[in-house]
Amino acid sequence: MKTITIHNKESRQTYAKKLAQLKIKGLDAKRFSGKLKIEADPVERQKKLRDEWE
Repeated sequence: MKTITIHNKESRQTYAKKLAQLKIKGLDAKRFSGKLKIEADPVERQKKLRDEWE
């Protein structure tokens, strides 16, 4: 991962240029919004998952 240092005395234009240099790769979660098919009751599943932590 690339590191960019931003100092307090730099202008907003400099911030924008430095941030534009970053190429962020990641998951676009909005594509999957509302498309999850669940066979079990979500509340029961959540309780079961939380019980595993204890």
